[in-house]
Amino acid sequence: MMKKMIALLAALMLMIPFALAEDTESPEVFTVYPPVAAHAQFALPSNPTTGYQWTAFLLKDGVVELVNPDGDYVADEAEEGMVGVGGTHYFEITAVAPGETILLLNYFRPFDPTDMMTSAYLVQVDEEGNLYIRDLEGAAPIIGQVVEIDEENHSALLNTETHGEVLAFFGEDMPLPTLEENVKIWFNGAMTMSIPAQIGVIAWETLAPPQARPLVR
Repeated sequence: MMKKMIALLAALMLMIPFALAEDTESPEVFTVYPPVAAHAQFALPSNPTTGYQWTAFLLKDGVVELVNPDGDYVADEAEEGMVGVGGTHYFEITAVAPGETILLLNYFRPFDPTDMMTSAYLVQVDEEGNLYIRDLEGAAPIIGQVVEIDEENHSALLNTETHGEVLAFFGEDMPLPTLEENVKIWFNGAMTMSIPAQIGVIAWETLAPPQARPLVR
């Protein structure tokens, strides 16, 4: 059975585009919704006739609310009798309280959950009620296998195919992965040029085959 662990960092640094550098002059711009309109809608192409469906999941409750957890599907206009016509699936969120969470939108077939496409968004609400949204696709995730655990520094050394060994630092309230566990990590977009490279974890989950990679050192 797949074991899945997801946790959130209590306080996030300013999000910046992915770069192999310790310093950057290019801060990432969030989509901001002011208090009077702290409401956002996600429009996703969909075609239920293929067996695929969208689901929405918040990694932390109480920050924003899904207006309709199942979303709303609207079929495209088509001539009468046409089959296989797709449409658009809509999900809406509204700000509830200060904090941050991650919204996952998954597109999959219930009979084959291993074949899944996921979109991830960092969602923040500040003390004034402003809603901030950032698409995490450009900054993460990174996939690798845990080769060392440092409980004192609350970190894990990962072996990745894309960046070699990477040292991931987890929030104090986050559970650590286990040795040889395959994980997918969303990080804050900044990676140092040190050896090993270092990242700060926003959220993470355990992977099961076929996404998992064998331990190689």
